[in-house]
This record gives sequence, structure tokens and C-alpha cells, in this order.
Amino acid sequence: MLHTVDWAVLSKGAVEALEERDQDGRFRPKSLREKVLSYPRVAISAEHPPFNENSADDFTFVVEKERQLRDAIVHPTPRFEENRTEYREQTFFEIELPDLATLIDNVISLIRRIDAVLSGRFGRVELWVRDRGSDGRFPDETFY
Repeated sequence: MLHTVDWAVLSKGAVEALEERDQDGRFRPKSLREKVLSYPRVAISAEHPPFNENSADDFTFVVEKERQLRDAIVHPTPRFEENRTEYREQTFFEIELPDLATLIDNVISLIRRIDAVLSGRFGRVELWVRDRGSDGRFPDETFY
């Protein structure tokens, strides 16, 4: 989006969302929820997000599972965290394949939802996103 949107016409809030900085220039990382709500909105120059948790089950699922599953898969650690009932490392080793498959399917659905909102403005996801087959596996062309 950096190369396709004129930053001069963006609001301060939109620039802050894209740069993940506050008004004083300090780094302020955005949550996945904030990114999914704000990036498509900025990309299509909309006043409001094109969807939210009430209108998109895939988005709701991904946001709900983000802390539990995404962090455990991407950043497993044996450290205890006060806001978690299980260690990330425990979640990582105990995640069941059906749970992971459901997460993957919802992420793919959310990516396709965002792609539909953007209407090809930045390319199309069908070039790189594939659905799993009825056997639960991705087709070979997914990996090359």
C-alpha cells in the first residue's frame, strides 16, 4: 500500500495505523484485530471498516484464537504469562490437527474476504492462496 496510496491525503489516524506509531512518533504496535479493521479501510478510503466481528465469522474466530494459537505456533516459549491459562509451549505441543485445520481455513477465508473488499487493487490472492482439498491437504502447486 505504501506505493499505491498518496500518504499526503491520508488522515493522521490512517498514517498512525499504517506506521504503527502514535502522534509523538513512538512505536505503538497494532493488534491483529486493529490491522484487519484499519488496513482495508485505509486502502479503499472508507470511513468505516468494511466488516467487523459482527459481520464476519472468520474474522471473529481468528481474533478469538490469535492469542491462544497464533502466539503458541509463531512464538512458543516455556515462560509463564499472567494472562494465559496454559504455557505457549504446552499449547504448541498439544494443538490438535483439526483445531489447526480450522484455524487455517478461517485465516484463508479472512484473506479472501479482505481480497474481495480490495477488488484487486493490490493484486489477487488466488495467485498464492489455495484451499485444502477434501482430503484435508493442500494441492502440490501450493508449495511451488
